[in-house]
Formats: sequence, structure tokens, C-alpha cells
Amino acid sequence: SDLLPISNFLGIQLSRLMGSGMIVVLSATVMFILQPTLAALALIPVPLAVIATFRFRASVGPMMANLRQRMAEATGVVSETITGVAAIRADAREEHEFNRFDEASRLVLEEALRTNRKLALFGPAVVILPSLGSAVVVIVGGLLAIRGDISVVTFAVFYTYLVMLVPSIQTLCRVLGQGQLAITCAKRVADALAQ
Repeated sequence: SDLLPISNFLGIQLSRLMGSGMIVVLSATVMFILQPTLAALALIPVPLAVIATFRFRASVGPMMANLRQRMAEATGVVSETITGVAAIRADAREEHEFNRFDEASRLVLEEALRTNRKLALFGPAVVILPSLGSAVVVIVGGLLAIRGDISVVTFAVFYTYLVMLVPSIQTLCRVLGQGQLAITCAKRVADALAQ
């Protein structure tokens, strides 16, 4: 159903979006207060992750719309066949209906594979990009602590906030990606209501 992704996004994902957004803002603020240089290094990959998310949304949106359309078509074939089973048997059209469903199923599978290939590229990018900033902070922050430019306690506190920041950025990117499915489904529902 097209309503499930919409309700999931509005009910669960929207609260995750707000919670993760607050954690990102608060963590970044404290990190800049503690050590501005390390905070800047930690946040350099964030714009890249956001750009990747929006580029992903733009490219996968039409793919998701096509997938949902193919699924609706396959469901329609099944629905028509089930309601007309007696007529199909009487006319000996089982083979024809089987071929219709087979074709509709094949199109769903092809579209799902195409969409999932794109999703498979996006998922690792969302994990890797914010983690790169984390790796840079560990290296540079560790060197600063060893040289005595910052205290070990400051670095430990900074890293604690970084540990809260990275998963929140990843969650923001994933939720924005899931928002694309909700937008696609909302458009389909709006089109259905307009008819």
C-alpha cells in the first residue's frame, strides 16, 4: 500500500529526523567550543554526505515511482485474474493470464533490482563519508594530545561528542532517503484521489 511508507515517515522517521538534527546541532556546537579545528575537520565530510543524499533522492525518486507503478500493475493483474477465475477457466485463458502475470512480475523484479543497485551504492556512502571525518579527528586529535596542544580530557570529551554526531548524521541521510519513498507514495495517492 502507498499509505504505509507515508505513515511510517510521518510517524517514525520524522521524529528520528528531528532528534538526529538536534543531536547534530548540539554536538557540533559543543565540538566547536571545545576545539574549533578538530570540529571543522570532523564536519568537512558532512556537506558531501548531504550532497550525496540529495543527488541520490533526485536519481532514485523516478526509479521508486516506476517500481511502485510496476507493483500496482502486477497487483492489478492478480486482482483481475482472481475476480474472473470462472470466466478465464470457461474461456480456457489460463495460459494467457499466466503469461500476463509472469510479464508483470518480471517487470517488477527488473525495476526492483535496478532500484536496489542504486540503493546499494548510497548506503555505504552514507556510512563512509561521516566516518572519514571521525578517522581524521582521531589522527589529528591524537597528535595534538600527544604534543600537549590539547589535554587528553578535552580530546576524550570531544571524541564523545563526535561519537554521538556521526550516527546522527548517518541517520539524517538515511531518513532523507526514506523520505523519497514517502514523497513518491504521496504523489501516487494524490494522483489517485485526483481521478
